[in-house]
Amino acid sequence: MVTTTRRSNAVPQISWGQILSVLHQRKLPVISKNIARTRNRLIRNQLRRKPNAKDISIRESAGDWQIVYGRMQVGGVITYAQVTGSDRKLLTVHTIACHEIDAVEKIFVDNTELTFPGGWGWCTAPSTFANKVYAQVNLGTAGQSAFSQLITDSGGKWTANDRQRGRAGVYLKFIWDEKSFLGVPEVYFQIRGKKCFDPRHGTTPWTDNAALIIADYLMDTSFGLGVPSSKIDMDRLSAAANECESSIALLEGGVEGRYYINGAFDSKESPPSVLENMASAIAGSITYVSGKWKVWPGIWRAPAVTLTDDDVLGPVRVQTRQSRRDSFNAIKGTFISPKNNYEETDFPIVKNALYLAQDNNEEVVEDISLPFTTSVSACQRIAKLELERVRQGIVVEMVASLKAYQVEPVETVYLTLSRFGWTAKPFEVLDAQLVVQDGEGAPVFAVRLRLKETAEGVFAWNSGMETTTDVAPNTDLPNPFAVADPTNLTLESGTNQLFVRRDGTVFSGIKASWTAPADGFVNSGGQIEVQFKKTADTAWQPATPVPGDQTSTLILDLQDGVSYDVRIRSLSSFGTRGNWVVANGHVVIGKTAPPSDVQGFAAQLTDFGIVFSWGAIPDLDLSHYELRLGSSWDAAAFVAEVRGTSFRLDTRATGSYDYLVKAVDTSRNYSTNAARISMNIPVPAAPVVTAVIDGPDLVLSWVQPASTFKIDSYEIRYGDVFATAAVIATTKSTILRTRVDWGGTRKFWVAARDVAGNLGTAAESTV
Repeated sequence: MVTTTRRSNAVPQISWGQILSVLHQRKLPVISKNIARTRNRLIRNQLRRKPNAKDISIRESAGDWQIVYGRMQVGGVITYAQVTGSDRKLLTVHTIACHEIDAVEKIFVDNTELTFPGGWGWCTAPSTFANKVYAQVNLGTAGQSAFSQLITDSGGKWTANDRQRGRAGVYLKFIWDEKSFLGVPEVYFQIRGKKCFDPRHGTTPWTDNAALIIADYLMDTSFGLGVPSSKIDMDRLSAAANECESSIALLEGGVEGRYYINGAFDSKESPPSVLENMASAIAGSITYVSGKWKVWPGIWRAPAVTLTDDDVLGPVRVQTRQSRRDSFNAIKGTFISPKNNYEETDFPIVKNALYLAQDNNEEVVEDISLPFTTSVSACQRIAKLELERVRQGIVVEMVASLKAYQVEPVETVYLTLSRFGWTAKPFEVLDAQLVVQDGEGAPVFAVRLRLKETAEGVFAWNSGMETTTDVAPNTDLPNPFAVADPTNLTLESGTNQLFVRRDGTVFSGIKASWTAPADGFVNSGGQIEVQFKKTADTAWQPATPVPGDQTSTLILDLQDGVSYDVRIRSLSSFGTRGNWVVANGHVVIGKTAPPSDVQGFAAQLTDFGIVFSWGAIPDLDLSHYELRLGSSWDAAAFVAEVRGTSFRLDTRATGSYDYLVKAVDTSRNYSTNAARISMNIPVPAAPVVTAVIDGPDLVLSWVQPASTFKIDSYEIRYGDVFATAAVIATTKSTILRTRVDWGGTRKFWVAARDVAGNLGTAAESTV
């Protein structure tokens, strides 16, 4: 059977077909690594909103195309899906970008990185997916061919004309294996995205240079603004590219570029929103002045122009402080962390003690998101720059001579104005407009300026600022490279630490518990690594790591009665590991521990037997319950093996009985103490008999007596003593008619017999 679909609603019925039907019948939610946080402001570094990059492949009836710049982990849109080979093979095409990309570096299935040989092909590791996943990659070139292997595998459903030119994608073939796939495979890729033109070399290589990426987006005619290259200031772009690549020393050693972009967004994202997010990655601005687009990364640019009192052509308006609503003294936010699988992660809060004091010690925190930034140190630099920039509160509005026509927005000027006591005080140009003013009988050309104070120190940075305070003013940055350790590691095992698998198999385990480290980089986005070994061994074995805010884990599949060692350590969201914390010599008490004692043992006598019941024990390791008859467990007779919590026993002869019950686990361990119940089964009571002479007959009648078990019949005798009296009848009725064929006096007896055969007390009537 071959089932094929291209954005249709065909639903195969079995195996991969059933799984594929999920893709057709439901619009799976887009899982986004990038979540918008706060408000938007100008088209400079304050701009916040983030794109909606997918982190797993999805199928949608009309999915949006994805654009990827730099290096990123992304999903894609499943644009083709087919089930073949009696539903054992699932063929899918994952379109991951609506443009040519440089490379697919890694493929992940169900959060597991797969290993492929050079040139792709069949997966070779890990063993779970070896020879069960096949990959073929198209980078989205204009002349690319259709997936050759898919043409063969689909039986011609995918043809040589299905080339997807200009669309990067991956063909994946999955071979059904219930041990490898529990449902729809979650697939994502690590890729190097779009190539960008570099005017410095005249080439179009792959890059994560933020300035080159911004220019590429401006010029792209498919999803960008379609700006002609003649409208891009190439000299400024070359300078901006060099500024972005300027080396920044890192505390842990090495260097990184000042600004870069690594991220993805959908084609539905509006260009202003995309440019705002890109501007946030350079802590700077993107301007359009005099018919040219320019990219201005956030760096210090020394003024080339000084304006003095002689250049002032009108009143000077000065705003000395930012409004409280627009000011803050600390910044926190999120970025995309490669060390956390390219998931959104918090970066350390940036504080300033001086600004906090200026705000009466009231902490005011600005929340930003940096969706195209993938380095915590870059986030700290951008946040520090943003904090310093917003605290420079003086804004000047003035009209100046044509001397000011040399400057444009983002550039800086010196102001030397005696009335304000300023000598060569630097200001950033926010706006500059050519205006005409009335002069002495003739119009005068002038420049209306809006300026904001700045300083070289706003842009100052060194590696120590990642963890220490700034020189002036101070910045309080937590140290992401000093990791706190968990404490109070304890180990326990026993009944409550057992684990039952789906097939009912019970495994012993050790529960390791600890106190979480007081470290935000571990508790939020970090992990606790766990390892264990037999005390007699030397090599440690890894257990599954747990989230950093979790305080316990269960280590399974251990041997009862064997001594084990366990150790744990912190792993921060930045990949920094702490010290091992060790607990030694715990002997596993697992399936050797007896099950709990049975509680609530009760018995109820019914018409046709005895119903026993008891409460279920809480133990995971339980095979059944065993019921015995006798006064002591060892000497008692076996009655029944019961899987549930009740049992009905047939009727018993009159007498006193002791019943016992224990729980039994899968290792045939019994509860320590048996639950006991004692009972007495009496004979039926004596009926009340009435005798009447009716003509030639004697009529005996009686009322049904009380009885534990249901009355089955009545035995009628006559004679002086019941034990030796002659039986004249047995009946299930409560009346007997017999011929009077004697003279003198006779004594008649009536006794009830229950369904257990117990003969009750006899009642007599003399006639």
